[in-house]
Amino acid sequence: MRDVTLKLIDSVQAEGRSVIEKSEGKEPYFLGKDAGAGDVNLICGNCDFVLAETVRLNMLNNVVLRCPECGAYNDTQ
Repeated sequence: MRDVTLKLIDSVQAEGRSVIEKSEGKEPYFLGKDAGAGDVNLICGNCDFVLAETVRLNMLNNVVLRCPECGAYNDTQ
């Protein structure tokens, strides 16, 4: 398993893109639990929170993940 730290963008750069954010809870957005899931954890570029666990690197494309821990916008491109 390897960790990939995502690049941060600001809220203006996130406009017009699919932004995934949580109103409650501080769990990862995606958990690849099934056999053949992925081998990558996607990590917030600001606070090291795990945004997606055991996923494939190219699973998310052109999506912005807003960190439920610190509120930073993380680019998945």
